Amino acid sequence: MNARTFARGGVSLCLAALLCAGALWASASYAGDMPISIKYSGTGFATAVDVNGDGENLSLTLAEGRGTFGRTAVNITSEFVVDPAVECEAGYVPYTLFQSTAMIIVNNGDQLFGFGGGGTLCLNPNTGYYYGDAYGVYYGGTGRFATAVGEYTSDYTGYVIEPFIGTNFRSIQGTLEGTLSK
Repeated sequence: MNARTFARGGVSLCLAALLCAGALWASASYAGDMPISIKYSGTGFATAVDVNGDGENLSLTLAEGRGTFGRTAVNITSEFVVDPAVECEAGYVPYTLFQSTAMIIVNNGDQLFGFGGGGTLCLNPNTGYYYGDAYGVYYGGTGRFATAVGEYTSDYTGYVIEPFIGTNFRSIQGTLEGTLSK
């Protein structure tokens, strides 16, 4: 192999390596606003923790999702309070989302943190069926999300299947839509 052939092969090898590195970097980061869409489903339950002493216990939701980042874990804490100002269908009890935090964990372990801004929930006490919405902001996380900011909305439905024994064990399924930027 002469110097000219080696140089041409070396340039091709460097170009290929740079293209591969660029593809890997692009998949792990984003520029400007990046749309996010995740469908999730899982379970939730009431904890024995009353964060602010108002008599309402914090709930924990553990779900699996699929969407923009592939497979994800979606973990949410929330606290709702009855609120007659919320509009629900007849026969449903209206709630306002008082507090919420979320953590989305992507398949490589990076975490995106979300903080609730509000939302509603309507519960049919006879059937256990509920529906609602939530909105909030993303602010930081770990790995590629360390400096991420953005906002989200979520629509969800589910069934409370143990309403009378204090756990409020329930199903949930929903969607998360929003944007991220760095």
